[in-house]
Amino acid sequence: MDETQVAYLRDQLLTVSPNQFPVVRDALLPHREELAEPLWKVAVDEKQSIQPRFQAACALATYVPDDKRWSQIDKLVAGHLVTRQASDLVAWREALRPAKNQLIQPLGTIYRDTTQREQPRVFATETLADYAADQPSVLVDLLADAEPFQYPAIFDKLDSAKAIPLAAAELAKQPAKDASEDDKEHSAKRQANAAVALVRLGAAEQAWPLLKHTPDPRARSYFIHWLSPLGGDPKAIIKRLDSEPDVSIRRALLLMLGEFNETQLAPSERQPLIAKLVALYETEPDAGLHAAAEWLLRTWGEGKKLQSVAAKLKANQHQRSEPQAGDKRNWYVNSQEQTMVIVDAGEFQMGSPTTELGRIDAETQHRRKIGRRFAMAAHEVTKAQFAAFQAERPEMGEVDTAQYVKTDDSPAVGMTWYEAAAYCNWLSQKEGLTEDQWCYEPNSEKEYAAEMKTRPKTGEHLGYRLPSEAEWEYACRAGSITSRYYGLSEPLLVKYAWYQGSSKPRTWPVGSLKPNDWGLFDMLGNALEWTHDPFDDYPDSSQHILGSTVDSLDETPVADNQSRVLRGGSFGEQPSSLRAASRDNLVPKIRSYSRGFRVARTLPPVPLTPLPPTAGGGSSP
Repeated sequence: MDETQVAYLRDQLLTVSPNQFPVVRDALLPHREELAEPLWKVAVDEKQSIQPRFQAACALATYVPDDKRWSQIDKLVAGHLVTRQASDLVAWREALRPAKNQLIQPLGTIYRDTTQREQPRVFATETLADYAADQPSVLVDLLADAEPFQYPAIFDKLDSAKAIPLAAAELAKQPAKDASEDDKEHSAKRQANAAVALVRLGAAEQAWPLLKHTPDPRARSYFIHWLSPLGGDPKAIIKRLDSEPDVSIRRALLLMLGEFNETQLAPSERQPLIAKLVALYETEPDAGLHAAAEWLLRTWGEGKKLQSVAAKLKANQHQRSEPQAGDKRNWYVNSQEQTMVIVDAGEFQMGSPTTELGRIDAETQHRRKIGRRFAMAAHEVTKAQFAAFQAERPEMGEVDTAQYVKTDDSPAVGMTWYEAAAYCNWLSQKEGLTEDQWCYEPNSEKEYAAEMKTRPKTGEHLGYRLPSEAEWEYACRAGSITSRYYGLSEPLLVKYAWYQGSSKPRTWPVGSLKPNDWGLFDMLGNALEWTHDPFDDYPDSSQHILGSTVDSLDETPVADNQSRVLRGGSFGEQPSSLRAASRDNLVPKIRSYSRGFRVARTLPPVPLTPLPPTAGGGSSP
């Protein structure tokens, strides 16, 4: 009441506690016009300590919330606010509320800054959820960039009627054609967050199309893995499974369903799905969907049911080396219970762009034409499968791999390239293929060793063999153009590959982690895989402007000093080696406890009834 105390109170305004502050501020309201300039002088004075500048700003928020000079202090105010103690934060947030629109942008910068500690970002999130509660476009924009710890606070403020069209619009955005990989990653994450919001807001039908496989699958992969931790309902997935016509979306729905734990989806709720999944695994014509069902059943502890079906399929097919004409499936099970995925391989971009993280010079990008139909094993050859071969071929080396191979269904490792080739001939014999169709010939000493040969026109023989390097990369990519078949993300790698960061280090049972979209497991990680080809430089892409390099399986005699190509990275390697284009090499006589293999074979050119190209299963990208 004593106007001679205005200056005194103004000075106290800069030092009082958060609870005292509104009392002093409101007492000075009648004098706000005369106080504004002295307070601005303090607020913008960089020589002043930060607390009085901050409290001056808190007063100015009430006195002059729309002053243009807020742009000079908004970052300072937002940055200081999110470092206050939790007990003080609410009081200071309330003091700044009249100027909230001045602070949304700088708070948003803190909210998105991954270099910040998590606690300031949590406070920024809570403040933004409060300040932007009446601004749906701001909320959806924040939600699109939210990390898991931020998502619930922002989502809870959404009004579904206003948020659904905004989230759908975000989902429809595409990065520019010349966008950097970082920009594409950012766009993919925003799309996935928007898709999760649509599912949770009851507009799932607008989100499911994001699960359709495309050459750049990263947004799809983020959506697969984020719906569960961001509060999605598995019942929406189960409902969609029964009506979804697109096979690549159905694959993704199964992979998504496996991300929900028993608290989110109880065993009693899973039980009605088990029979459906077993039927899919046994009869589904698409190899990718067949593999997704296999992975989900194994994830849910139904391995015995898988074994039972595999034995049944083996019994039904062991007399034939591939599906018969008219069979719509693009996979089959051979006499060793190995699932073989059929691929009609065309032309593709092999190697990696110069911008790819982890790239080496030997990965020159070029066009490669395969132009044949082949089958590749969905899994790496297991310890049990290789042991059956060794039992009949005791002259082959047998080494102790117990430190790295703990189970019979983990990849066999430690064999030479020669022994892997001998296994392929043995498998051809087991499959009833005549010797003239086998792909490898022992040397003059009848040994699988130096100077052994591959048959002339190996690529036309129907016997089992190691995949060519191009076949391996083509099948690994499964129609994708990103560095990994699910995208680029290193945090998601643990869902698809056993590597140094997750393996402990050892091999793990094949098929434990997610398959690629064509139904091939462990194409990255677990065991580093021998391929058929000798290691050599790729052709210079500038020399093939008007055409492609034709893939042909090397037929020169195998030499001990000529390295052979290995692909896929192993359980002991860094993420940079686990990419579709990554190459390694080793001379064929050397054993390594991280090296294994998977088999392949050429198939007759008579095509099966094709799946629709949009399905992605085995069709050319």
